[in-house]
Amino acid sequence: MLDEQRQFSRFDIPLILEFKPANGGSKYTWGLTRNFSFDGFSFETRDANFEPQENMEFKLKFPQGGTFVSVVGNVVWKKYVEDRYTAGVKLREANEKFKKELLKKVCDYGNIPLDAILYGKKPESTMMDRGEERHSKILRKLLGRDKKQVKKSPMESDTVGIKKQYIKAGSVCKVTFRLPKEAAPEAESIAIVGEFNDWNATKTLMQKTETGDFTITLELPSNREYRFRYLINGTRWENDWHADKYIPNSYGGEDSVAVV
Repeated sequence: MLDEQRQFSRFDIPLILEFKPANGGSKYTWGLTRNFSFDGFSFETRDANFEPQENMEFKLKFPQGGTFVSVVGNVVWKKYVEDRYTAGVKLREANEKFKKELLKKVCDYGNIPLDAILYGKKPESTMMDRGEERHSKILRKLLGRDKKQVKKSPMESDTVGIKKQYIKAGSVCKVTFRLPKEAAPEAESIAIVGEFNDWNATKTLMQKTETGDFTITLELPSNREYRFRYLINGTRWENDWHADKYIPNSYGGEDSVAVV
């Protein structure tokens, strides 16, 4: 996986992922893929609770399908860069059909021909430029690296994505939900639909920001868990990329969950 050992072409495709040691005993933490090749990928994270040669479970988030794909890989290298860790992962042996299906999803999301990964063909420079630009935007959102650093209130959550601020002696939580532009670049309207509004698909519309993200702040009774999803343009469902957890629903998918 190191530069001098690379045998396959590599492509910068940013996917949000969750990971934990394969032997269990730890909760999933967040990261972001840096690039992909036929034999593996690298990723960035602020979590340091893993070591080289350790087998890890990864759940790769594909925004176009609103689902995760689980894979197992071995950490080949790890290093600290600025304020985060980067690591290289070699995919463990998997049947050829599964591997090709995984790589096809990766290529579809990155707008790269499947042959580019399977047979080492170089992409056009515009593809690489778009991948780098998208990676930078998502990384800033995921790791909270805004240009202007804002000092947080002691009562404000540090959770990236869903922001929480407790008021009224902790009995109520102001929860700010945000769906990034990358999750729904074609969105004209987005409604947040969940247990807090009786799953009403039109009652709670989100506001579009200047950056193209959609956001809304709700005051919810605390000490509860709320299932929810986003409804894009009234037709497509999407989960929150930074939900506290996910719970299977009766429709064969998953609901996002905010724990307040």
